[in-house]
Amino acid sequence: IQALDEPAAAFDAEVSAIHADRGLIELGLGAQRLFAPYVDLPTGTRVRVRVAARDVVLAIRPVAELSIHNQLLGTVVDTGTATAGATATVVISVEGVTLLAHVTRDAVRQLSLQAGGPVCVLIKSVAIDAIERPIAAARDQRPV
Repeated sequence: IQALDEPAAAFDAEVSAIHADRGLIELGLGAQRLFAPYVDLPTGTRVRVRVAARDVVLAIRPVAELSIHNQLLGTVVDTGTATAGATATVVISVEGVTLLAHVTRDAVRQLSLQAGGPVCVLIKSVAIDAIERPIAAARDQRPV
């Protein structure tokens, strides 16, 4: 069970396409697209998106022939290795949205991640929570 107090990113997005036959909705994230599980919402609906840091995988470049639908190109903001411990929470910027990835310190080292460097963010569609936002709440950009 996913805890609500674990590191996660929350941001607003808009439903840009419906793929009911595939069981997916497509969300606009700047010039990139994010696929999430199908919910019965019309195109243009604003949604609040939540992605847990533990559900984010990092790569140095896009990966072919993979079941993960979402591969977003981003920039490392912070490697999260300044604190002690076996894990790090990497901060990534994708199209102005901040995402988090909870990985081992060894993964940061193996991928040679550095602040300002490029990274490919992989997120399984089923790991994305998209909830419709009322119009008034859509103006409120505070994290959930």
